[in-house]
Amino acid sequence: MASPPRAAPFRRGLAFAAGLGFAVVPAIGPFLALLAVATGRLEIHRADRWWWLCAALLGVPLMVTGHAMAGALTIGQVLAVWLIFRSASAMRRVLHDASVPNDIGGGLVVGLALTLTIGLRQLDAMRLDTALTLLDSLTWHGHSALFGHAILVLSSLLAVVVPSARLRIIALALGGVGVVLSGAREAMFVWLLVAIGIRLLRRGGGRNVKIAEWTLIALMAVIASGAATLVGLGRPGFVTNLILPASEEANLLRGTEIAVGDWWHHLGVGVVSRTERVAGEERTVFIVTKAWPEPWARLQQVVTLVPGETYTLSAAWRATDGLRPGLDGWGRPGGGERDTVLTSTVSAGALSAGGSGGVVVLDATLEPLGDGWERGAVTFRFEGERPLGWYTGVVVDRTRSIGAQLAVSEMQLTATSERVSYAAGIADRGTDLQSSRLPIWRDALAAIAARPLWGWGTDGLPRSTAQLRPDETRVRPVAAHAHNAVLAAWVDRGVFGAVGLLGLMVLLSLRAVQQRDRAAVVVILGVLILNVFDATLLAGSVIYPLAAVLGWRAMHPSRAAVAETGVGSFATVRTALALGDAAAGAIAVSLATLAVGTFDPAVTLGGVWTTPLAYAVLVWPAMAAWSGLYPGYGLASHVSLARTVRAAGAGAVALGFGALLFPEALPLPGTVVVLAGIISVIAAPAIRAFVKASLRDLRLWGRPVVLLGSSEASARVARHLLAYPGIGLHPVAAFGNADGWHVSDLPVMGPLDAAWRYVAESGVRHAIVAPDAASGLDFDEVLLRANRRLRYVQFLPELQGLPAASFTAAPLGTALSLEIRNELASATNRSVKRAMDLIGAALLLAALAPMLALIALWIRRDSPGPALYRSERLGRYGRTFGCLKFRTMFVDADARLADLMAGDETLRDEYGRYHKLQDDPRVTGAGHWLRRSSLDELPQLVNVLLGDMSLVGPRPYLVRELEQMGTERELVFLARPGMTGYWQVSGRNDITFAERQAMEAHYVRNWSVWWDVELVLRTPLVLARRTGR
Repeated sequence: MASPPRAAPFRRGLAFAAGLGFAVVPAIGPFLALLAVATGRLEIHRADRWWWLCAALLGVPLMVTGHAMAGALTIGQVLAVWLIFRSASAMRRVLHDASVPNDIGGGLVVGLALTLTIGLRQLDAMRLDTALTLLDSLTWHGHSALFGHAILVLSSLLAVVVPSARLRIIALALGGVGVVLSGAREAMFVWLLVAIGIRLLRRGGGRNVKIAEWTLIALMAVIASGAATLVGLGRPGFVTNLILPASEEANLLRGTEIAVGDWWHHLGVGVVSRTERVAGEERTVFIVTKAWPEPWARLQQVVTLVPGETYTLSAAWRATDGLRPGLDGWGRPGGGERDTVLTSTVSAGALSAGGSGGVVVLDATLEPLGDGWERGAVTFRFEGERPLGWYTGVVVDRTRSIGAQLAVSEMQLTATSERVSYAAGIADRGTDLQSSRLPIWRDALAAIAARPLWGWGTDGLPRSTAQLRPDETRVRPVAAHAHNAVLAAWVDRGVFGAVGLLGLMVLLSLRAVQQRDRAAVVVILGVLILNVFDATLLAGSVIYPLAAVLGWRAMHPSRAAVAETGVGSFATVRTALALGDAAAGAIAVSLATLAVGTFDPAVTLGGVWTTPLAYAVLVWPAMAAWSGLYPGYGLASHVSLARTVRAAGAGAVALGFGALLFPEALPLPGTVVVLAGIISVIAAPAIRAFVKASLRDLRLWGRPVVLLGSSEASARVARHLLAYPGIGLHPVAAFGNADGWHVSDLPVMGPLDAAWRYVAESGVRHAIVAPDAASGLDFDEVLLRANRRLRYVQFLPELQGLPAASFTAAPLGTALSLEIRNELASATNRSVKRAMDLIGAALLLAALAPMLALIALWIRRDSPGPALYRSERLGRYGRTFGCLKFRTMFVDADARLADLMAGDETLRDEYGRYHKLQDDPRVTGAGHWLRRSSLDELPQLVNVLLGDMSLVGPRPYLVRELEQMGTERELVFLARPGMTGYWQVSGRNDITFAERQAMEAHYVRNWSVWWDVELVLRTPLVLARRTGR
């Protein structure tokens, strides 16, 4: 067979240049996308409107808050992402030359190398003589985290798309070097995740390639874990520092011999540095100039104080005459507690110190060092209730002067009860999670609570902190942004921006998840983890390459999945549900706190949200798991609703008991707990419904099911499961006799004997056995024939008219029995249903009274006749009652109907089948709109109050329809007719009269309070669509 033609040299060179340019200058992406638009290769699809919506959600809030230019640029950036994604997909669709992807990949790798080289040019202040290790000597002049994230994302994407295993190793190695030198520890762990994931998913390459790849992974794991310190190689400084100090005498301050580093906070001071001899040793000396008049202006760092620990804070300084330097510290525990403060000052040749808010000063000394140098030291014990992020450093002058200068060196904080010899602090870039991220996230939550809808605009976090906590901005640094992508979007752009950002990520990853493109999903997961600890997603160097690669792979030839397909999707479904339940608990507690805080200013989010509470909200997922909701496949929607509400209520009760038993760890007032419980039983079902819908869109929700047997019972189950994907059982194949099978979406794939091979090859673990197949297959045979691969086997019994929900399976000896419960026979259940009717109807009538009056007036003006129409209907036990409706037909409608059907056989057939006419000429102008919106039935609320009807039940049948009702009419008449019901929210006018009765009989057999609640909640959605299912 002849090989495909090779591309022309010019075309190959152009492909290489495109890859090179995209890697070196990611911002070129939108311009390359415009070429696809100009050449007519990009077609606008209906789904593109979601991209435009995300652009509006991210940009418009900035315009609303007065930042029109920033909003316009944001909209332009998101549209650029859309163009890149769509143009990459379009190029992949039309590109058939196999050599072009190789050339693009080669250009991308070379571009990555150039990007790394250019980035490393930012390294400054190489102080090998004073640093403890080589990595300690590196500081960044630019934004190191953004550089590390960009290099990581670019190298990971290249590792996914490059065609050869060798190029993949080169890309990962270049990315690893950039990540290590960037100092972003979270990026290192994400690099390991991506590298291991791609290695396991893409098994190409020979033995040497595999050895090289695993060696590279092992080396990066050693660096990330900090194990290199054991052999004297030092450890890089990362934001999430997981390595404890080597000893109690270690300096807890960082980079004390390096003048430039993000660990320094210049609070009202300016700083320059030089090298001098201090007490006979060569040291870095900081010349600190006071720029603010405040007496606490200082050069400081942030550390974490541990309750019960004793610390010694010291520094050497050289002061001119008249200066009064000192050592200070400040922190705010939250929860209304006093600020944790340490103050000290030199006076009359001695150092005096004092503390408050948990700081107990034990000793303060001032020691001369010679050449005008002195060393001040303060020993104190921290008696706080929880770990605290504490800002500490050297004060230049305790007076209100400006311009005073102080030479400072050998700054040190140790967890000891006395001063120890000075040791330079290791230059960790950033601080640990407790002190570098949690305080920022608390600031972000406070900003969100103040302006949740539209946000604060650009620079929202410093702007909000300056307005909400002006006293704190003068004593501690404020982060430039929230260091979390979602929080940053919410602070700047409000809830609309947060939703827009999440929607953008869904649009980028949707196709990869649907197609089970596992390598791309690993990279997406890595990007999400990065943006938990920082907000780099919207940076052009991150999102443009991500959009290009995901768009390219969106045209992957693999077929989209239909449900769970493996361990990854299995874990994703359960993780998403658990996160949704945890979010419901967190939202409930937060909203309850905000509501109570409006009446009690002492109740604040910062005071309530403690670390123990963050763990305590996991009680909601725990209760949901105990209720069998992970994942809850096969549960009817009202059963799932009932379990979700009960689990949420149990979670709130458990939290309340925790607050009573551990009031210090969980400082929750009783009103907050009660209100949180009420909110959670509403939020949990709503969030679970949203998560399930999202998982369905991602083709993750549901367990694949094979049907054994092709009887009518099997077809009925297949149609039901296909029509209601929320149940979570997704038929993928049917086996049996194809004769008489009428499920078009699920053809019979062969006889029963062919099912076993299909089960073995497809990995399906759930089978439903129909009665025709069950007659020749017992349970043991199903297990044996399927080679024990089937974990779930359901048998459809040959029993007609039994409830599908109100039963309990129990053994009687060696036999299986089904205990049937008649819920409507319970007086308690009937009382609950009647109470719901009375309360609901009364509240709705009171709320809708003005609208009902306006509708009545409109009807009277639209056509002659009364506003209300009283129709004789069949009620409970077949008794007749007057059913009230707004008049939607002309007053002589019955005569008109008789005339119409007398001359039109088609209309007679339609009315005989559906008992309605699709285009009924008897309906008035106002009646058309009232019927489409179902508002014509609102007067039936009066019938509900009178006891003739219920909010939920079978439809009220016409008296003349009695003879046409089937054998199940007596069962239907056991319940009061309802304003809404099972058939109304499932099919409305789109099903036949016989199917309608069957559905209503099913409702009566399986009635429960929770099913009524679910049908009431679903009714507004059906009304909004103005159509049946």
